[in-house]
Amino acid sequence: MGAAKSFGYYINRYCLIVSFPTITARSKLINMITFKYLLNTYFPFALPITGFLIGSYLDHQENLRLTKFRDKSALYGREVASGQPHSWP
Repeated sequence: MGAAKSFGYYINRYCLIVSFPTITARSKLINMITFKYLLNTYFPFALPITGFLIGSYLDHQENLRLTKFRDKSALYGREVASGQPHSWP
């Protein structure tokens, strides 16, 4: 009975210390499974949306860059009077 009592005392005193690494390792495993699940589930949807957003941003930046050449080409250039719209937006 003495061994069982000392074993019970040991479990009561050190149960959290002994079981904490096991709990922590398991929670990391669950988080990794969750991350893999989310990655596999939502990555096919996120990739085209991200590509569209980056492409639209680059297109907008290109339009801003080209505004300095508006109505200045030799073939299509013309003098724009005040109040008259540009040849292209």
